[in-house]
Amino acid sequence: AIVPYLEKYVSSLDKDDSWTQYLSYGQELRVAYLRYISQAADYIGSLTQQPIIAGFNDQPYYMVPKERQHQALVYLLDRTLNVPPSWLNDTTLRRLNGTTKDAVSELMVDFISEQLFSPKKLVNILQQEQLFGSRAFTLADMDRELDQRLFLGYSATLPVSSITQRMQYAYMKQWIGMYKKIIDKY
Repeated sequence: AIVPYLEKYVSSLDKDDSWTQYLSYGQELRVAYLRYISQAADYIGSLTQQPIIAGFNDQPYYMVPKERQHQALVYLLDRTLNVPPSWLNDTTLRRLNGTTKDAVSELMVDFISEQLFSPKKLVNILQQEQLFGSRAFTLADMDRELDQRLFLGYSATLPVSSITQRMQYAYMKQWIGMYKKIIDKY
């Protein structure tokens, strides 16, 4: 994985002599990290239309296998909800940039939530289920994982971090927004 190399590189930068370069590299690495982990979101609900070619394929659609989509969701939730790499919340970088630890984590949660809970992604998951049945990664599969990892099994005793709260809020906001659009049409 790339993360240990990124952490090593950021910690090796000379923070005192070259603060503008440090700030620039730090911001670029944050963006690169977000893009890196968000690639997993592309696996979830991935549905590709392809031409039918005799002797080659007989399905007009291709999906990422169910288990692979499940792994991508677990990966994204783990990277977003668990403690981020130390360099992502580097105190010198935050001081130079004028941000707080929560602000950096909130940006990451917002970025991942937009991709993970987008209407397009949810529609693709529904289409997969219609086209492939039980072989598809379904909204029920996604909800089971979210119930356990994001909503902590709805436990009243488990502590909920501010990051988890923010992602729960993003999830609910997306669902309510989609529901409102449907209701407004009828």
